[in-house]
Amino acid sequence: RWELRSRSWDRGGGRNGAERLMILREKLTSFHGSLGAAFKAMDLDERSLVDFQAFHDHLVRLHLCRVDAEGSRRALELFKLLDLDDDDLLSPQDCQEAFALAAEASLVAARRREADGEPTGGSDGIR
Repeated sequence: RWELRSRSWDRGGGRNGAERLMILREKLTSFHGSLGAAFKAMDLDERSLVDFQAFHDHLVRLHLCRVDAEGSRRALELFKLLDLDDDDLLSPQDCQEAFALAAEASLVAARRREADGEPTGGSDGIR
């Protein structure tokens, strides 16, 4: 588990968890118009809870991850970042809080990179 509250988002190499969640948020908002609409599109049985399979299936439908072991692994990483209460289900509250924490962590990291004189841009993708 990646401890969100301590902001230890970096898993080494490539994008960190906060950056990947920010990209996911952007993609979901782009496809659905809002995060609420995106959650409803994943919540096919209308329980206000989304399990990993529904989450992964939705990412595949949107062409945001592949249907292979690597795609499943990456979807699971995102799912775990969003599942703040570790109950293996996503609630709207989990998602809202995780995206807020990711936004805060991304802002802090961007400010740190700017202060260090590093470039702040990057490619667009969650894969």
